[in-house]
Amino acid sequence: MGFGPGTARFIVSFGLISVMVGALAPTGAAAQSDRPWRRDGTISIKTLFDSNVFRFTDSQKARLGSGTDQFADMEDASDVIIQVGLGGELRRGPSSHRLRIGGGATLDAFTTNTRRTHVTLDAYLAQSFTKRDKIKIKVELTPSEFRRNYLAGADALSAPVYDEGVSTSFKGEFSYARRLIGGSGPDLDLELGVLGATRSVDGLAWRDRSSLGGRVELDLKITRDVDLKVGVTRSRAFYDAESQPVLSGGLVSLLLADKDFNETKIAGELKFDLSGDTRLVLEYERRTRDYLASLGVDPAFGGREDTRNAFGAKMRHRVSNRIDLNIGGKYQGQDTFRPAGGSTGDETDYDRSLVTFELSYHR
Repeated sequence: MGFGPGTARFIVSFGLISVMVGALAPTGAAAQSDRPWRRDGTISIKTLFDSNVFRFTDSQKARLGSGTDQFADMEDASDVIIQVGLGGELRRGPSSHRLRIGGGATLDAFTTNTRRTHVTLDAYLAQSFTKRDKIKIKVELTPSEFRRNYLAGADALSAPVYDEGVSTSFKGEFSYARRLIGGSGPDLDLELGVLGATRSVDGLAWRDRSSLGGRVELDLKITRDVDLKVGVTRSRAFYDAESQPVLSGGLVSLLLADKDFNETKIAGELKFDLSGDTRLVLEYERRTRDYLASLGVDPAFGGREDTRNAFGAKMRHRVSNRIDLNIGGKYQGQDTFRPAGGSTGDETDYDRSLVTFELSYHR
């Protein structure tokens, strides 16, 4: 894979994170030099059924198996994924000044669309300064992930040409969290964060994105066995300007796309302790993205609005002190409003159902 403009951002981001980790870790260790490190580890295996792994529209799913380049190596819209995860954490100090360092690796093995099989690596560092304040730094790397085939351009007759989307992505995140209210009553938390993401796609451009955002979350105990958690997240995403092919009326043209957007998430969880070992959680999330481009300047993203709703339920049962069983299901549906019509090759309207069965071991 060649290197593009995003390489510099990758190196700079990683360097800044390394400097911050180096600056924080000795401070936490020195302050707690008389306290031993504690360590935890997790091994998990999950079976996941995904009814729409590529987030296809209904019309796209109907064209699978047509033999066109747009759907090459895309065997089926649905798949069963075997996920194997390894994770570990070191922590030191009391809760008011705790230092945590951890990381892990997750293998996603697709049984039908085997080109989608990939490994994700992540690492994080978190430092508490008081019982209410903490910061966290996290990095994540996913090399050689086949996402889907992308519209790459046109041939001599202006017919669309697609390239396979084998990509490498890097994400770096910094967040600060403060508990505004806490104690015997409800908990109210505030979190502010900065996220940077770089994705390279073979044969296509580097795609760089950064975002700034904040989240407010309320955790309320309704009864002894029932908890309610409600959160609102607001963020602004910035993309590097890039020319991308756009398909309209069967012809392909290049467009300088403005993909910046404002995003709002409203999420809720209702938790029921069915017994000392079993908990049921009902979930709902509504995500809206309002793209900032004006219709007169950008016919692809001008005035575009995405709305995604998700409903889910999951149950955790503690089999033993070290083994948990998790079973869950979720439905996602996204609707996209484009006042100009047309398609950029991105996912727009889609429905997706997921069912999970997971065993995890902690020590």
